[in-house]
Amino acid sequence: MKHSVVIATKDRAALLDGALASLRGQENAPEFELVVVDNGSTDATPEIARKHAASYVFVAEPNRGKARNAGIDRADGDVIAFVDDDIIAPPHFLAEHARAHEAEVFPLAVSGPIINVPDATHRPEPTVANFSRAFFVTCNVSVRATSLRAVGGFDESFDLYGWEDTELGTRLR
Repeated sequence: MKHSVVIATKDRAALLDGALASLRGQENAPEFELVVVDNGSTDATPEIARKHAASYVFVAEPNRGKARNAGIDRADGDVIAFVDDDIIAPPHFLAEHARAHEAEVFPLAVSGPIINVPDATHRPEPTVANFSRAFFVTCNVSVRATSLRAVGGFDESFDLYGWEDTELGTRLR
């Protein structure tokens, strides 16, 4: 099963470089592609995407829903994972998402832990406090592509941070 990792970004090339490097360094990962959706950057984002052999999509209007939908449109994977441009993925990030999707009774969405740290050198082990089954949070979540497309992807009318995630999660549920 092929996976696509979609990252929406705007003017955060240095952080994106670290995120893409951590994804390129995955261990025991399934076949995967990286899709960077640039939401109107004026920095080195296109060069960083090329450096990491990521597909690159430019969406001029700064709208996270439109950016993520453009990523869904570009993605070739059976499973689409969403991460933020400032994440540092642990070495088995994609392998664990794949394992969950390949389980005998597979979930509609796989949500991983979210740990806010001051920098990449502070990487504590996740605890139950780092997981949420209540919210669909696109800094560490993966969904079958057919399910995302069946519900029409992200609602592009949201212009406040994060609401497009919650609303999509509600429709998927």
